[in-house]
Amino acid sequence: MEYALAFVDENNLFFEPMHDVVHVDEKWFYEDEVKHTYYVVGDEEVPQRVVAAGKKGGWNIRLLCQRPNSPDFNVLDFEFFASIQSLQLRKGSRGIQKLVNTVKQAYLEIDVGTLEDVSLSLQACMICALQCHGGNGYKLPHMSKNKLRCEGKYPNALSVGKELYEQVAKEVNWLL
Repeated sequence: MEYALAFVDENNLFFEPMHDVVHVDEKWFYEDEVKHTYYVVGDEEVPQRVVAAGKKGGWNIRLLCQRPNSPDFNVLDFEFFASIQSLQLRKGSRGIQKLVNTVKQAYLEIDVGTLEDVSLSLQACMICALQCHGGNGYKLPHMSKNKLRCEGKYPNALSVGKELYEQVAKEVNWLL
């Protein structure tokens, strides 16, 4: 539940639009055979260093771990990333540089509406999970995204609702 709440703007209770959120699968780091070395300064905790670096220049870079066994939050399984994987398999890309080129090609080939749909579907999944107290015993409601798009009513972000936000925030000890 904390993962979902981390994407909600507490001032207006809307999800962040998520158009600039990058979801990384840890397996991507093992795509090439080159070994990477990472150093941690002795008395410095890694998250503090990452958070400080992520705020430089006005950026809002955060590292959030998705809880295990939450397939509905796995944006990498949604349509856009399935198309990237399909393209990668067709082109046989191995190694980081070939993978990067494949992803760039997928961006050129896919409709922007698909990206918007993925973002909105993820937000809807998060709302359902919050309503189920972090569980996954829900059915995702059909949102008629294409109809909303045609009518010019397609939302950038979904609202959580004050009552739900406060209830969940109390459950995870964000509000006292």
